[in-house]
Amino acid sequence: MGRRRTVLTLAFGLLVTASGCGTNVVPVRGAQVAPPAKPAATTATTLSTIPATAPNTPLSAPPDPQAAPSASASTRGPVWLHHSSTSDGDAVPRRAWVSVPVLTVWDRPDLVRTVDEPILGPEPLVGRWIAAMDFGQKLDLGQRVATQALLDDPLTVIGLEGEWAQVLVDDQTGSVYPDGIEGWVPRAQISFAPVHPASTPAYVVSPVAKAGGAELSYGTRLSIVGSTSDFYAVSTVAGLLNVPKVSVHVGLLPATGAAVVKQATQFLGLPYLWAGTSAYGFDCSGLTYAVYRQFGISLARDAADQAQQGTPVQRNGLRPGDLVFFASAGLVHHVAIYAGDGLMLDAPETGGRIEVVPLWGSYLSAQYAGGRRYIS
Repeated sequence: MGRRRTVLTLAFGLLVTASGCGTNVVPVRGAQVAPPAKPAATTATTLSTIPATAPNTPLSAPPDPQAAPSASASTRGPVWLHHSSTSDGDAVPRRAWVSVPVLTVWDRPDLVRTVDEPILGPEPLVGRWIAAMDFGQKLDLGQRVATQALLDDPLTVIGLEGEWAQVLVDDQTGSVYPDGIEGWVPRAQISFAPVHPASTPAYVVSPVAKAGGAELSYGTRLSIVGSTSDFYAVSTVAGLLNVPKVSVHVGLLPATGAAVVKQATQFLGLPYLWAGTSAYGFDCSGLTYAVYRQFGISLARDAADQAQQGTPVQRNGLRPGDLVFFASAGLVHHVAIYAGDGLMLDAPETGGRIEVVPLWGSYLSAQYAGGRRYIS
C-alpha cells in the first residue's frame, strides 16, 4: 500500500515512490503505475516448513451484515462505558489516543459513503462494514481511506471540524509523512485522556482477543495492571478490560525470521483490505508493518518506504522473514514476506486473500526489485 504521492527516493538502485499495493491503485494525488493483472489460475502453495493452518476469517461481525446499524447498543456491539469525552476544548495540536478496537483513517470527511456508516459511530462495526461492501466498493477505498490504527495507539490532533478530527498517526511514518500519516477520524473514536502507564506491556498475538463484549485485534498493545489464572486485567483509554492470557504475549516476541513467518501464517486465507492494519484485513504493507511491530521493529507504513529500511539482501541470499519488493517502471508498489524454499507470503490485492505462492513463478516475479532484512 502507498500514500499515492509522487515523492521519489532511491532504493535498490531504483527510483521508488509510495504507490499502490496489488492492483488497487488510484491516482488521487499523484501518478502511479499499477502492476500487471494477476492470472486467474494462480494457486496458493502451502508452506513446507510450517504446519498447515486453516484459512483465517476476519473478526466476527454481528448477525445480518447487510442490515443498517441500529441505535440500540444491544445490536451495535459492545458499549465502551469508559469513553473519555473529546469535547473538552478545541486547542490543537494536542495528544490523543485511539479509543476503539480499530480506527479507520479517512483522506477527507466528505469521502465517506452510505456503506461506511457502520464504522463512523463511537462503536465501529468493522466486520459489518467489510461484509456489506461489494468488490467495487472495496476497490474504491483506495481513493478514500489512508490507514487504520488500533486501540491505545497514539495520535496527534492537528485540527477539529464538527464531529471530525484531523490527526497524525504517530507510529505510522514514511518519507511523505515523517511525523505520521495524516487523515481524518470521527471524534467519538479518540480520547484526549492519557493512556495508563504500561507497568507491564503486552501484545495481542492471536488474530483476535475477546475481552468481554469487545474484540481486540492482533497487534494491540496493552498495559497489564493485574491478572488471574486465565486473564490479564489491562488498562486502556476505553476502560479496564479482561483479556485471555492465551491471546497475549507479555513483552515483545523474540525476533527471528522464522518467528516473523509463523506470525504472518496465522492470516492465511484472510481477505485483503486496502489500508488494513488489523485482523479484519491487511493490505500488503499493513501486514508487514503489523507483524514486525510485534518484535519491536518499527517499519514505515508503506512498501516504498519499507524498501529503504533494513539491509539489502541478494536474491540467492534470502532467508525466511526477509521482505521482498516489486516495482513497475522503477516504482516500488508491493511487498511480501519471504517464507523460504522459494515461496512468499503475500497479501495480493482487493478481491484476493493472504496466501503463500512461489516467489519466482508468481505474477509479480518479473517485477522483483530486491529483498531487505530487518533481523540480524
